[in-house]
Order: sequence, then structure tokens, then C-alpha cells
Amino acid sequence: MTRAGEGYTTEYHYEFESNTARLLRRRFLWFAGVLGTLGLIGLAFLVLGIILSMSEGQDPLAALGDRQPVGVATLAVLSTLLYVGAFLFVISRKPTAQQILRCSLAVVIVDGLLNLGTKYLGGPFPMGLTGFLLSYTVAAAMLPWTVRQALITAGVVLGVAAVHR
Repeated sequence: MTRAGEGYTTEYHYEFESNTARLLRRRFLWFAGVLGTLGLIGLAFLVLGIILSMSEGQDPLAALGDRQPVGVATLAVLSTLLYVGAFLFVISRKPTAQQILRCSLAVVIVDGLLNLGTKYLGGPFPMGLTGFLLSYTVAAAMLPWTVRQALITAGVVLGVAAVHR
């Protein structure tokens, strides 16, 4: 014997999960697409700066910063590949909502760690925590994360930043 309204709540729960999954996928594609595109634009300016410095007879790596120019360029490429790869993964594989959620958390955490790396390597624009807070704020505003998921993401990156301070 079923209780009154049990079918209604099951149907509502299914519809809610379905709508949330569609919302997560759509918003994650926007999030990864916009930040991936910004990364590609940044890499284009980086390459342009290297080409211009080579045409002027300067050391091409001098345009990247003082300490570890190759490391900074590598982190910029990795960050861009992270967003582009996540975008392509969601577009091509049609993952479940749980997989997209895990992917979004992983992307923001890894991007935060890469941003912390730019601060320690030096460079023309070391983002550090500022870079993480920008991408984290955009992610938290766009993606339907729970408070717990948002706090886990922030806790991991801020914890690593505190340890390496």
C-alpha cells in the first residue's frame, strides 16, 4: 500500500534531477567555453609578444618574466588545455550529471593550483590566489553547486595556499 502523494514526490524528484542535470551541462559548457576562449586569447597575446620580441632582436623568453619564463608559459598552456579539454569532454562524451559535477570541481581546483604556481614561478602577471578567486567566483555563480561542493573546492586550494605560504 502506498501513501498519498508518494508518486507525486517521486515524479517531482525525477523532474528536478533532470532539470538540474540539463542546467549543469549547459552552464558548464558556457563556463569552460568562456574561460577556455579567454585562455586561448591570452596564449595568442603571449605568442605575439614572443614574436615581437624576436623581431626586435631581444631574448624571446624575456617577455615572459624574470625567474622561470618557460614554467609560466607551461602553466598558461596547461590552464587553457584544462578548460578546452573539459569543454570537449562534455560535448563529445555526453557524461552524466555526476560526472560533469566532478569534472567542474576538478577543473576549478586544478586551475586554482595552476594559478598558485604562477605566483611561485614569477612572471609578468602572477595571478596566485587572485586568479583562483576570479575563476572560483565565476564557477560558483554559474554552476549549480551546493554550498558543500563550493566549500570543498575553496578549501582545497586555500589549504594548499596556506601550507605553501
